[in-house]
Amino acid sequence: GRSYLDSQLVAKDGRRVDVESAIHMLPSESSTRILAIVRDITERKRDVTARKRAERAVRESERRIRAILDNVAEGIVTCDERGVIESVYNAALAVFDYTGEEMAGMPIGELTAAGARGPFLSRLTGVLADDREGARPPARETTGRRKGGVEFPMEFSADDMTLDDRRMFIVSFRDVSERRAYIEALEY
Repeated sequence: GRSYLDSQLVAKDGRRVDVESAIHMLPSESSTRILAIVRDITERKRDVTARKRAERAVRESERRIRAILDNVAEGIVTCDERGVIESVYNAALAVFDYTGEEMAGMPIGELTAAGARGPFLSRLTGVLADDREGARPPARETTGRRKGGVEFPMEFSADDMTLDDRRMFIVSFRDVSERRAYIEALEY
């Protein structure tokens, strides 16, 4: 038979060494001999431990970023170069009354009123065409469209990013109905 065992041995100098042992039973006519092959796996274990620690740090960073983006006041979505929504954060769900599943895969232009769609999409195309570093255009006002077809004044800003050689949009939205009503009340 054959058995495998991971354990720790103490070296002559007192340090602990992680080892992997393969134990083979070698029966013969007069007796059974045991062959043990012991291999130092200290480095491999350190590498695995370091990799697990790094993976944990990445997961924690992703959770932290998601929590931040889920709690900002502006609705944020990311979409590909064709304008197809890839990710949605909580405030955007509240602004447009959709679920995340409904918005994922939706053309971003559907979040604007039909009459505002052309200028909105032109603005996004302009963002992609502008290769200047840090050339984020100012926020613009347009007419948004909620799931039920209700139109409302909204402000949006867009920027692009490159992730794994893919250019993407980051678009933030804000319902400005209250601000618009306040301004109109001041004007009368």
